[in-house]
Amino acid sequence: MSAALRLLTHPGLGLAFRLVLSWVFLLAAWPKFTCPDAFSVSVAAYRIGPDALVNLAAVTLPWVELAAGLGLLIGWRVRAFALLHIGLELFFMTLLAVAISQGVTAESCGCEVPGFSEEFGWSTVGRDALFLLLAVHVAVFDRDGHSVDGLLARARSAS
Repeated sequence: MSAALRLLTHPGLGLAFRLVLSWVFLLAAWPKFTCPDAFSVSVAAYRIGPDALVNLAAVTLPWVELAAGLGLLIGWRVRAFALLHIGLELFFMTLLAVAISQGVTAESCGCEVPGFSEEFGWSTVGRDALFLLLAVHVAVFDRDGHSVDGLLARARSAS
């Protein structure tokens, strides 16, 4: 096995990426729970979908992010939550790209993650692409024992 492949498949790398993605989701969800009106305004600023979907997104997205963040944090159903993250990142990147190409500007991308909140633009798409790559890595390579999934697998094999 080559050194690059050993590094890519190292359990510590998968764990680190999973924890980063968990942190991103949990930090992104929190302000959406505490300031749902501000999040609704951020979603509406994209001017992409019907107004009825703005409230639906503002109400459901924080719960999805919270569940995904907790699932990745504890390592339960890692592949499923990584795939959810991949889907969300692709969705966010598509929304951003459409909004940017239509000349939409806003003060926030809507994520409100400390250190990541900025007027959305192509740099926001790039940041989300980085998170997408981390999620792909987790979905493909994170099979370590530092998770609930790993504990359950060891318990099944012991019985």
